Amino acid sequence: MVRNFAITLVLACAGSVLGYLSGLPLGQLLGAAGLVLVACRSGLALATPPAAIVVIQLILGASVGALLNPEMLEGMADLTVLAGLLICMSAQLAAGYTWLYRVEKWNRAESLLGAVPGAMAAVMTLTGEEGKTSAKMVFAHMVRMIALLVAVFLVAGPQETAPEIAALPGEGDWAAALTGYLIFLLLAAGAYIAGRVLERFAMPAPFMVTGLILAAGANLWFGSDAIMVPEPLVMFAMALLGGLIGIRLKDITRGDIASYLRAGLIVTSITFGITVAMASLFSVLTNQSFLVLFMSWVPGGVEVMVATALALGLEPAFVMLNHVLRMSVLHIAPMFMNREMFKSTPGDIQQTSHDEERHV
Repeated sequence: MVRNFAITLVLACAGSVLGYLSGLPLGQLLGAAGLVLVACRSGLALATPPAAIVVIQLILGASVGALLNPEMLEGMADLTVLAGLLICMSAQLAAGYTWLYRVEKWNRAESLLGAVPGAMAAVMTLTGEEGKTSAKMVFAHMVRMIALLVAVFLVAGPQETAPEIAALPGEGDWAAALTGYLIFLLLAAGAYIAGRVLERFAMPAPFMVTGLILAAGANLWFGSDAIMVPEPLVMFAMALLGGLIGIRLKDITRGDIASYLRAGLIVTSITFGITVAMASLFSVLTNQSFLVLFMSWVPGGVEVMVATALALGLEPAFVMLNHVLRMSVLHIAPMFMNREMFKSTPGDIQQTSHDEERHV
């Protein structure tokens, strides 16, 4: 296991660096997933231990929580906008779930997680082990993510193709960076201990929830930027997540691709359609720009949507606030779930087997 994980880690980090240098949105994630998937299909035995999922949860959960601060929350003074965000998310989830469960014949857990509007990292850590169930949901989310990136590219146009090389930090910068790492390690230790407690209550993704709550709580209590997750750690977590995605997709067949691609595209289309309808309605109720609301409520990564809003001049602070709140809600949602709901029942297994036979 140690040797296999070491190889996986090297490939994931190499793919992540290549994706980062490409300048593509979420290039780190896509690059790591692509290189690890190619290596798996070539016959390499790759694996990630359970500890890797804990690390991903802690870093990405804290990175979302660290974005919340008092100044940002003041921007949500209009409760109508907050209500619109929650209604839009609920409608996206309900419609996607209904399609996957009623039409695609996925089981309840697959349908629920496959329909979640964004937060692929949380979904990945909830699916647990490798297998068909995990591959279904991962593929559906990958389709939605890529479709969103294409839509962003068409709206905003091509972005910078390669990142600038940052200057080496000075002595003061090194001290500040070291302090940032130490603060994060203290927060991660607290989140890990709290997460272990929540594990005893069978709560899914416990470390992601505790990392988010502690980071957000620190920023809201002590003021803006009390907690900032170092960027190299976020990139490392993205590389690990990409490697996990590549491994989850290694056994996918051509028949699976056709089935999952159709399901992913339809759910994505439903999600986009609901976002357009809700943004149109609430633009009338709040006098806010339709395009600003659409960019704020369509499922997507915080960084990608904020960068697009900047390029288009569409109130990037407002867009960021909505996406941070959306991600916070989705990452905290596992607190109200139980691991038992994600275990396959005999009926679910028969249903999944029947679905696979139908596509053979």
